[in-house]
Amino acid sequence: MEMVFIKLVYFLMGVNYGDGLHIVGIFRHGCHYGGGLHIVGIFHDGWHYGDGLHINGIFLDGCHYRDGLHIVGIFRHGCHYGGGLHIVGIFLDGCHYGGGLHIVGIFLDGCHYGGGLHIVGIFLDGCHYGGGLHIVGIFLGGCHYGGGLHKAGIFLCGCHYGDGLHIIGIFLHGCHYGDGLHIVVIFLGGCHYGGGLHIAGIFLGGCHYGDGLHIIGIFLGGCHYGDGRHIVGIFLGGCHYGDGLHIAGIFLGGCHYGEGLHIAGIFLGGCHYGKGLHIVGIFFDGCHYGGGLHIAGIFLDGCHYGGDLHIVGIFLDGCHYGDGLHILGIFLDGCHYGGGLHIVGIFLDGCHYGDGLHIAGIFLGGCHYGDGLHIAGIFLGGCHYGGGILIAGIFLGGCYCGGLHIAGIFLDGCHCGGLYIVGIFLDGCHCGGLHIAGIFLGGCHYGGLDIAGIFLGRCVTVEVYI
Repeated sequence: MEMVFIKLVYFLMGVNYGDGLHIVGIFRHGCHYGGGLHIVGIFHDGWHYGDGLHINGIFLDGCHYRDGLHIVGIFRHGCHYGGGLHIVGIFLDGCHYGGGLHIVGIFLDGCHYGGGLHIVGIFLDGCHYGGGLHIVGIFLGGCHYGGGLHKAGIFLCGCHYGDGLHIIGIFLHGCHYGDGLHIVVIFLGGCHYGGGLHIAGIFLGGCHYGDGLHIIGIFLGGCHYGDGRHIVGIFLGGCHYGDGLHIAGIFLGGCHYGEGLHIAGIFLGGCHYGKGLHIVGIFFDGCHYGGGLHIAGIFLDGCHYGGDLHIVGIFLDGCHYGDGLHILGIFLDGCHYGGGLHIVGIFLDGCHYGDGLHIAGIFLGGCHYGDGLHIAGIFLGGCHYGGGILIAGIFLGGCYCGGLHIAGIFLDGCHCGGLYIVGIFLDGCHCGGLHIAGIFLGGCHYGGLDIAGIFLGRCVTVEVYI
């Protein structure tokens, strides 16, 4: 095949053995053996053996052996052996052996052997051997061997061997061997061997051997051997041997041997052998000014001013001023001013000012001002001002002002209207029209239909772009 070169191709002690297309290709001591497409490809002692597409690919002593797509791929001593998609992939001594998708993947001495999806994945000496999904996954000496979903998973010398779901999972020398669901799980020397559900579970030297449900379970030297349900269960040297239900059960040297129901049961050196029912309200420096119904309402410095219904409402310095319904609402310094419905709403410094419906909404410094529907919406510094529908929307500094989004990712870019299916915004904007798998790198789209459109610094106004 005839070799093709377009615009400013330099060979400084480097060699190009392939017949691919290069736009501004610079080879200095490095070699390119494949026939792929390179836009601004720079090879400094590094090698590219595949035929893949590279946009702003820089190889500094690192190698790329496969045919995948790289957008702003930087290889410094690290290698990529798979054929996956990388958007802003940085390899500093680390390696990627799988073919998965990486968005802002940084490899610092760590390795990724699976083919999963990583959004802002950082590997510092740690490894990921599974093919699961990671959103803001940080590996510091720890490993993940399963294929589960992690949102803001941090591994510090600890390991996760299962395929379960983790949202803000922190592993400090502790391990999780099960496949259960964890939301805000912290393992400090303790272990979880079961596959149950944990929401804000903290393990400090203690262990959980069962498969039960724990919401804000804290284990300090104590153990839970049963399969029962615990909501705000705290074990300080005490043990629970039964399978009963506990909501805000605190064990300080005392034990519970029965299977009864406890709502806000506190055990200080005493024991409970029966199966009775306890409903007790606990207020720790917090206040409740409304006339609503609370089941297991716990106020830790936070306040509730409305008269609504809360089922397992937990207020840690945060406040709720509206009359809406909360099921498993956790407020950590964040506030909710509206009366909407929240199912597993977690507020970490972020705020929600509208009355909309949230299912698994996580606010980390970001805000939602509209009344729209969110399913698994994650706000990391970004904002949503409109009332549209978001399914798995991730906001990293970007904004969304309306419309329907399915798996939209915003990195400093904005979307002001229209339908998006898997839209990625890196500084670019979209103000209307339909997009399927559109990527915006500094460019803009003001209308029309887009299927797999990539915008690099240019703008399109009302046209069909395929």
